[in-house]
Amino acid sequence: MKILSTSLLALAFPALAHGSAAWVLEPQPAALRTQVPVDKDAEFRTKFRQALEINAKEEIAKLVRAYNEQGVAYVIDLCALLPSGGSERVEKELAALREAWKTAFKSAFVERMYNYFSLIDPRALKELDRLNKEYNTSYKKFDENRVAKDSGVYDLLAERFEFLGKGYEEQGYQLFAARSYNIAAVCLDSEARAGAADLNRAADNFGACVRANQAFDITDSWAMSVKARFESLTREGKGAAAASVPGASKAPSTEPVVAAPAITAAMRFEALPSFDTYLRPNYFLDDFHILWPQVYLQEKGTSGAFQALEGTKVKLLRIGAAALSLDLDGDGKGDQEVPAKGNRTLVQFAIGEGDEKRDWAVVTEVGTDKESYQGLQVNYQANDQQFQLYVMSGASMVGTVNETPVRVIDDNMDGFYGSQPKQWQYAGLPAGTLQSDIDSIVVGSEKRARPWSEYCDVGGSWFKIQPLKGGRELLAEPTTLETGKLKLEYKGDAPDCLIVQGQGPYERSFFDLQQNGGAEVTLPAGKYQLYFGILRKGKKLQMSKALILPGKRTPSWTVTAGETTTIPMGAPYGFEFDMTVKDNQLTVQGASVTVIGSQGERYERPWNCVPRPELLWRKAGTKRASKPERFGIIEDLNAADEEGRRPDPGDTFHPLDLSVEVKLKEGEGVEAQLIDKKNKLFGAIESAWHN
Repeated sequence: MKILSTSLLALAFPALAHGSAAWVLEPQPAALRTQVPVDKDAEFRTKFRQALEINAKEEIAKLVRAYNEQGVAYVIDLCALLPSGGSERVEKELAALREAWKTAFKSAFVERMYNYFSLIDPRALKELDRLNKEYNTSYKKFDENRVAKDSGVYDLLAERFEFLGKGYEEQGYQLFAARSYNIAAVCLDSEARAGAADLNRAADNFGACVRANQAFDITDSWAMSVKARFESLTREGKGAAAASVPGASKAPSTEPVVAAPAITAAMRFEALPSFDTYLRPNYFLDDFHILWPQVYLQEKGTSGAFQALEGTKVKLLRIGAAALSLDLDGDGKGDQEVPAKGNRTLVQFAIGEGDEKRDWAVVTEVGTDKESYQGLQVNYQANDQQFQLYVMSGASMVGTVNETPVRVIDDNMDGFYGSQPKQWQYAGLPAGTLQSDIDSIVVGSEKRARPWSEYCDVGGSWFKIQPLKGGRELLAEPTTLETGKLKLEYKGDAPDCLIVQGQGPYERSFFDLQQNGGAEVTLPAGKYQLYFGILRKGKKLQMSKALILPGKRTPSWTVTAGETTTIPMGAPYGFEFDMTVKDNQLTVQGASVTVIGSQGERYERPWNCVPRPELLWRKAGTKRASKPERFGIIEDLNAADEEGRRPDPGDTFHPLDLSVEVKLKEGEGVEAQLIDKKNKLFGAIESAWHN
């Protein structure tokens, strides 16, 4: 399941985004959807209706994942018909979308929309119509100011969208209340306003957006990105909510200072020499191609898009049972053949137009009838109804900065070399949790690629770097800043990478604490938080791995100039889990079972190492535990339940629910513990007693 999050200032028009900060993606109101290529809306609706006709529930869930923006737009359009009575078709389609949303996003968004418009007062409709007209007018002014970035215009727009947010909120239409508060926050935030930002007011508006999203159960990547920005500002001590956050920073980070005029380095395309030339901070960079991002096509004659490739007309066409072609100019005709069978292949082609035209490349692989998914045999071979092409980045730009060779790798595969991270809801992640795909940069003769970072040490000097012309040039601004050091002390097998993100002036800067093979890493003085990491063990198809993400109690760390701060992490490993007790049945939700480390860090998307712990319980306040009961796991992805539904592959990343009988007297409580004595990746895992 993959959903994009992109730039603050391109938030309304993702097709025009050019890879700025990865915080928010503003879904488009129906009145402004003319900015989206018409075929995307039509493509979704055609495929949706075809799947609905044969009651292909799994296919519909896949469609709303792949076409999330178009799916939301269609839900808006359908719900707008409900006050006038709707129709049998509208009811049937909304029912299918309601179920698909619950399957794909574990969200009741469609149900909330349906209930709102089914019961709406006619007077509220008139007020919504007035608000919508004002919203669209203000939105156009916002879009026009994206380039000029006139602070006065942003001030007026912030006030206008705050007013609209309150208006929508009063009418109970939380979807557009959320969108309005979000745009108000963007108009006040640092990317739009630089030194004139009002971060306290921005944080309050982001918080109002988060609350509105929660009211309508909006859990897509846009909502999660807004929440992440709100929490980031709160941790920095911004906004009314910061007062309740222990340890929230009240002091600004050390500011970098421009030291000399910027230099512009010409960059030239070079496909990566081989698949594994460099160790890159990339969860997918191994032989498990069935986890890679994919281009999904249906029967012959259909087309598919690269999930993150932005601002291009490129489409993949299925012109035969085992024949693919690239449409590079958007005319619907194939321009370049793409191998559709056989071994891993590098495919290179041009993207962009005019001054931003540049080469790009992906490594491709196709599925077979004997793939292994979490140890289960599955058939991912193409057939007459579907074709999945798995893709991995093979594109880089090379040049010289400070007399030092640099290579920028488009690891997030958005077509821009050196863009900010893209965030996606991939299979196996809990609802509302996102995985970041981040570009990388190789400096000098290093064999380990660093995460792309706005502030970067190149050849012994610090630069603020940003890509121009899609990455065909690199602007490097010599910078003076104070530095300190971070050292990772990891207990257990060391991770491939462990990336921290700066706060304040360094919020678009990322550093890998494994960059020096476990030795301390020099970085700008300031506050840092865990961004993500990757833990791997083993080789080839015997490898186990997990994604490392911050948890609720994972701290942030302060780097003081001239000093070294140590970060402990890793073992001892424990579990977090949710449980309920009802009618003398203790139930632990398998999807909630998550491995945690010593700093509260979470180990998500475990591959080839899914925990299968034993459950023990005892009466609260006693020490005598029950006999252990082992959790089950999915053992057959093709086995259908009584309603004909097969397991979702994402469900294989966790054990199944487990219920045990507990005999309690009135007033007695129960505690539970999970133990996995010998996990393939983590070794021993033992939780505390939970109640």
